[in-house]
Amino acid sequence: MIENNPNTIKTQDLAEMKNVFEQKYGRLLLRFQSYEHVMKRCVSNCEIKGLLSDIQSIKETRENYFSTKTLGKITNEFISNVLLDQTSANSTEDDDVPDDLDQPHIHIAYKLELSPEYHKSFTTELEELVKLRNELVHCFLEQHPLSSKEDYQLAASYLDDCSQRFDRHIHPFHQLLESFSDTRDLASEFIKAPVIQDFFHGILPNGEGVRWERSTIVALLKDAEAKLSQDGWTSLQCAIEYIKQHGADHLPKRYGCSSWRHVLHESKQFEIRKKSTNDHQSRIWYCSHTK
Repeated sequence: MIENNPNTIKTQDLAEMKNVFEQKYGRLLLRFQSYEHVMKRCVSNCEIKGLLSDIQSIKETRENYFSTKTLGKITNEFISNVLLDQTSANSTEDDDVPDDLDQPHIHIAYKLELSPEYHKSFTTELEELVKLRNELVHCFLEQHPLSSKEDYQLAASYLDDCSQRFDRHIHPFHQLLESFSDTRDLASEFIKAPVIQDFFHGILPNGEGVRWERSTIVALLKDAEAKLSQDGWTSLQCAIEYIKQHGADHLPKRYGCSSWRHVLHESKQFEIRKKSTNDHQSRIWYCSHTK
């Protein structure tokens, strides 16, 4: 008959308790990482402002900036710039849009307006999540030395309590996140509507014409001019090739014109002349009107 060694049983029990603890600790940290990832996405996308042509790069810059911030700083940013107390929600902000824009400018901001009571309680819940995360990451071993079976049992019990606290604190965030996502999706659908996209590019609705001085097609012609001009004049043919690479969606037909030359005439933003090439062919050249 083989007798079990008490020391062997004790070692196996300790290893089992350690394994249970590590699983609970790892799962809880992963939940916090998931929450932090969502919070960073919310904050980085809560406000986009700039020239329409630069929106993608602006978005990427914001995402890169906030990707390196701690959960505490991200939470403060969310509380300061996304959550609004109704008592201060009506305050106006100056929009520093330049007066001399020659391209569409866009400013989108998502805010969650809360009653003073709910704003205070929700802010507290978010701050408690930061506090709980810091306890787990920075202070855990100071409170739980993990040197015996009893230590692991206490630590595992503490993690169960932390998991319940996490669920309690995260619940209001999930509720508001659903509202935030629904609103953002509606705004995204609105912005993607063809008539809105055209308006951003200077095309007025209902066939009312084009705001040429603010139109994207004129901006592209001027951009080509800045890159390709020779002695102050730019070959229209070269400009067309340039625009095909940098703004292929912007063709004369979209702006109600039959040709690029028609765009030059209709926009009244350029001087036009014909020049003969070395092979005696006539080419259209243009330059911007001087102000």
